[in-house]
Amino acid sequence: MQRTLVRYLIFEYLPGLLIGLLSFLFILLMFQIFRLTEFFLIHGVEFHKVIDLCFNLGNSLVPAILPVSALFAMVLTFSRLSHDGESVAFVSLGISPINLLLPFLIFGFILSLLTAYHYLEIAPRSNFKFESAISELSRAKSQVHLKENTFTDIYDNLKIFVMKSNSRTGELEKVLIFDESNSDHPIAIIAKSGLFITEVTPTSSSAWIKLFNGSIHTQSQTYAKINFKEYLVKVSDQDLIFAKNEKSLNSWTLKDLINGLQSQDLRKSARIEVNKRLSVAFANLLLIIFGFAVSFNVNRRQQTNSFAVSVMVIASYWFLVVLGETVAKNEILPPEISLWIANAIFLSLSIRKLKAII
Repeated sequence: MQRTLVRYLIFEYLPGLLIGLLSFLFILLMFQIFRLTEFFLIHGVEFHKVIDLCFNLGNSLVPAILPVSALFAMVLTFSRLSHDGESVAFVSLGISPINLLLPFLIFGFILSLLTAYHYLEIAPRSNFKFESAISELSRAKSQVHLKENTFTDIYDNLKIFVMKSNSRTGELEKVLIFDESNSDHPIAIIAKSGLFITEVTPTSSSAWIKLFNGSIHTQSQTYAKINFKEYLVKVSDQDLIFAKNEKSLNSWTLKDLINGLQSQDLRKSARIEVNKRLSVAFANLLLIIFGFAVSFNVNRRQQTNSFAVSVMVIASYWFLVVLGETVAKNEILPPEISLWIANAIFLSLSIRKLKAII
């Protein structure tokens, strides 16, 4: 195929890919906009930190958005070519549909490799930075729930009273904590001041209240009082490995979990995550083929609704991915099979449509 034609097709395709990527990214970010706006307007978080949050969140979403963007651009490009009669012109010049598809196969394969690398290495780091920042900023949000001059339930048996709370710095004044986790030995902790502290690692997230210059009061058979200068009280503790933070694990961590001495459940979850990322990455190539198959038409001048087709197809694809993930978790099929079923289905549909075109 002549270079001019290849260049023409690629330059027709790339703007649609960029428009699709930005559009679908914007739609997904809108689901977080109210949460991020709350940090900026209510809690006084600096604007550049909110922008950094949006960047890291968007960067972590790119691998999942690229396949639908690739499909959108393919449908947009070839539905326009078909609508303007250019598809008929190509065929009349002896250029077969397969020759038109060939440069996009090469492009789709390269895009799939880049997406796989991004999904395995770059996106997990961005996702971890986002979750770490959210956990840190949530300290301020938690303090809003610590209403001044009011007892606040943290757990069923833990109540906290503060006279004053600074959501920006985490500083607390005149703190009273009442702990009834042991009903036979309730504990009351009184402090002149306190400080919210959060700690986030790749595998855990914890929140503490550090109290200063106070006393601990206990009552069992006798009353006891213990004075302190500093005292730590844990108010939350979450295991993030495969509960909320599996997206933050890169390929090396996942490989260590698969090959290491961890529990069978962790190894299974790591295998599921690796196969899910790889199957979604190579969906770029498959959906490019599928987009060409459904939009290339030489018999009628009718433009396909690119956005509607993309949404319906990607919804079906992700339904099959989630279904495959559920099948793997329930150990009906290994993840090396169940998470590639969606790709196999769309590949078979694409081949069937291509046969009809050829």
